[in-house]
Amino acid sequence: TKWAVSLGKRMVVIQGDAVPPVGIWVTWESLKAALAELREKSLAGQELGNLDGLITKLSRGRRKPVYLSRTR
Repeated sequence: TKWAVSLGKRMVVIQGDAVPPVGIWVTWESLKAALAELREKSLAGQELGNLDGLITKLSRGRRKPVYLSRTR
């Protein structure tokens, strides 16, 4: 089973084939890779900030999440 994660105020994990047409949804595997990159930066002393800042940083990193849906 492939999994999807919402990137909003409330993080939700669902099966990838059940992604609703609204919201910001990324694949679980791509999110894990992007978070690993942010972890490396954090360990190097970079301040990551709040959840909104993290989501912005995820979209700017080398390992960008794979988006399944980007509507609100």
